[in-house]
Amino acid sequence: MSAKVRPHYADPKGVIMETFIPNVAAFASGATVPVDGTPGYASGCLFIKTAGVAGANLYKNDGSVTSCEFKAFASLL
Repeated sequence: MSAKVRPHYADPKGVIMETFIPNVAAFASGATVPVDGTPGYASGCLFIKTAGVAGANLYKNDGSVTSCEFKAFASLL
């Protein structure tokens, strides 16, 4: 049985994105969180900030696919 491969790509800033819908990220990661209003991230998209150790590292898009608004998850500790 073969696994379905999800397409992935890097945006111009090098943010790695995985998607179920072409060119719409459901999961993304990068050194900086996308600026509010950036298109291409599905509502509910999870973003993992890979740079730095202080502060939030996990974010969720509370915006829309045409205008993102990533909000930090509260610490789980």
